[in-house]
Amino acid sequence: MVSRLMRLLVLSLLVLSIASPGFAARRSSLGGNLLIKDMDEVFFFPQRVGEYNRTVTFDLGSSNGLGSGGMIFGNESVVLGAFAHRSDFIAAIPNAFFTAGDIDNVSNGGQNDFSPISSSLLGGAGPAGGPFQWFDVLLGWEGGGNPWGVRLSVGRNQDDPAGDDKEDVTSVNAMVGVTMRNIDLAGEFAIGDGTSDIAGTRTESSPSGFAIAARKTAVEQSEDLQLGWMGEFSFHSGGSDVTTAGTTTTTDESATTFVLGMGPVYSPSERTTVAMYGTFEYLHSSSDDGTTNDTGTSYIIPGWHIAGEFELASWLQARVGVESRFSISKDKTEVVGGASSESQIVDLNFRWHTGIGVNLGNFQLDGYIDPSVITSGTDLFGDSTDLFGLVSAGYSF
Repeated sequence: MVSRLMRLLVLSLLVLSIASPGFAARRSSLGGNLLIKDMDEVFFFPQRVGEYNRTVTFDLGSSNGLGSGGMIFGNESVVLGAFAHRSDFIAAIPNAFFTAGDIDNVSNGGQNDFSPISSSLLGGAGPAGGPFQWFDVLLGWEGGGNPWGVRLSVGRNQDDPAGDDKEDVTSVNAMVGVTMRNIDLAGEFAIGDGTSDIAGTRTESSPSGFAIAARKTAVEQSEDLQLGWMGEFSFHSGGSDVTTAGTTTTTDESATTFVLGMGPVYSPSERTTVAMYGTFEYLHSSSDDGTTNDTGTSYIIPGWHIAGEFELASWLQARVGVESRFSISKDKTEVVGGASSESQIVDLNFRWHTGIGVNLGNFQLDGYIDPSVITSGTDLFGDSTDLFGLVSAGYSF
């Protein structure tokens, strides 16, 4: 009787979630914890694509412009994956290390805020800066006894309104990864080109960047604690030229990120894992137009990440994740021939996340529960908040 009631409850929750916005939900429910393996990591560790062979997955959005879908298929030698409209397009590596997953990117239309390629340098090109219309291909194989993988993404956006106005953006992202001695390694390179001719003002930009990452997490099911660690470094730079009435202003921009973290992982079964790690995180950005030089630096000491996935039944998992970051942010503005100014902010940022997973045979459904629902209720109890913030569905064949 209790089992029937539980199944009815879960089914009711899933029906209520259909009209909610959604992208990949499991990793977001875990707060983006990198020491718990998840299918989303094929986008920043592409060599993992072979572990999800013969899978089709859908992220169901609240409109035709929000969502993604893809399929991974192949044999024992080669595995191919094809995806469209994911939210972690450019700068996938720093995006993975600095966010809680797709919950932080759901409205970005294939862009994110961790690279000048997709934020400020190309932000003025393309309709409202985006979204990109793009296609994503992954390829995995085994070489020298180690899994290898590559990812290639091509994005484009073009708008030709009436008159002489025109906006055009093209971006290419390439990544390669390999796992050696149970250590995941990946490198990423991205390049973009954007032009905009609006109301007599022409903007041209051509940023580029690279990133590297490494990670070691639990490699097998064990009743013992295992030590996990990760590291990341990225650098993106570029310039933009804005020409108005024959006068050109050039702006040089750059962004640097660095992360190093370590902590224990406990994984006694396939659907029960607990991970905790602390991090040192560094972010630096600069912008110089020849007259004003703006720099921003943030130190996160410590960053704290705790997450757990617990098997309540053979078909049901509960998930929870916590992020806590103590940050020191410094901003400095220098003006040629003028006064300089500096500011500093010390802040503690705390966020918690939760969700559920349902497994019915080869079918998997994941839901990220909106935190406000836990304390305020849903439409069922007179509140206007959506039950689920993100919903994903997948099938293995």
